[in-house]
Amino acid sequence: MVFKWFLCLQFACQNSQQVVYLCTVEPFIYEVHRLCDGKSFATRRVDAIQKGNMIFTLLASFQKEEEGFDHQEVTMPAVPPPEMLRPMEEVHESFVTNPLLPRTYRNMVATGKYIPWPIEIRFCEPSTSTYGFKSPPSLRYWLRARDKLSDDQALHRMWFHRSVRADNWIFFVIYSPVANNARGFVSGQMFDRKGELLV
Repeated sequence: MVFKWFLCLQFACQNSQQVVYLCTVEPFIYEVHRLCDGKSFATRRVDAIQKGNMIFTLLASFQKEEEGFDHQEVTMPAVPPPEMLRPMEEVHESFVTNPLLPRTYRNMVATGKYIPWPIEIRFCEPSTSTYGFKSPPSLRYWLRARDKLSDDQALHRMWFHRSVRADNWIFFVIYSPVANNARGFVSGQMFDRKGELLV
């Protein structure tokens, strides 16, 4: 992540970030702008410049490690651990061999190019959308990084409540309260195995 390049030594953990990719990424130069330095928090803006054009903006807030009041309102849903769930590769294979699915769909899945994701995902419940039913506007799954994470050209905002290790299993709950006019709003929560809210 870019924020590691300009992490102030006195601010040990990142507590939020907003990333905006404006066009495809080739080699670029980072420009770091110091927005705020407080006693507990520091804010930086990083612009990536490519061929004289800004292609990326990152807003990051850092906080010193501090003792303070600790509480958590949300609780992690009761779900099986990731070891008891099937990897995406097995789910993909089951779509090809499932006789309950239409043959045209199975053929499309079988002939389509399956590209493994850089993130290992294990869904907690099977998707009903492939069976012709409307799925609920929520999704629950475990995830962790396989290797290197790829870049995304979308706007995302994240608030980090606790330290996160991408190589450990993280439980992700996403919910879409509204989708309209070719756009949607999705919120998500990430938990560790102990049920502590991470992001």
